[in-house]
Amino acid sequence: LNLMGTILAQPFLLCVLAIPAEYLPTVTSDPERMERQRHIDQLIDYLQDAEVGVVWETQAGIAVLQSLSGAKIKTVSVATAKTFAQELGKTISRHWVDLKIRIGVTHSPNDTADLAELFKQASAALHYGPVLESDKLVYHWRDLGCYQFIVKDLQTELVRQFVQEQLEPMLHAAGTADLLATMEALLSGDSFQVIADRLHVHKQTIVF
Repeated sequence: LNLMGTILAQPFLLCVLAIPAEYLPTVTSDPERMERQRHIDQLIDYLQDAEVGVVWETQAGIAVLQSLSGAKIKTVSVATAKTFAQELGKTISRHWVDLKIRIGVTHSPNDTADLAELFKQASAALHYGPVLESDKLVYHWRDLGCYQFIVKDLQTELVRQFVQEQLEPMLHAAGTADLLATMEALLSGDSFQVIADRLHVHKQTIVF
């Protein structure tokens, strides 16, 4: 941040914005990939001009680091952090019109903050929050509750061993494509009815 000429003071608020699927630069065509990247770059420039904080692109989404030191707030609560994230969402909607952007958010609870850890928390909130509550757009790290411990353990050697021994054989089983498509749909956070319509099956099939 110092290299960018930006000085931020505690408390920090860190948001990670989900990039809409139509803008994700994951296509194979170079012209289309460049066009999608242009949309992302334009949003980053727009947010920087709006002075919402420090903005940069990551693999998890677009990260926004804000300092609430000038907001005259003695302590930042989960509700306060969500309110700021919702305001950020409104700012984005003025650029990406008619797009509902999901946001993962966290804040520094005290005078010490590890920005890398805050980024991991906001990214986890964005990634796993919709699985728990699909009807929201803003998810705070603390919304994960006890699942915080599971998220942290996902990178351990024990979990990697479990995936290799228990889940990897599924990739070679019959009907794998259907299983993976169903799992991906469930992790999207959409309702059972929406998923059923997308996969062209009955809702109870998804429930089962």
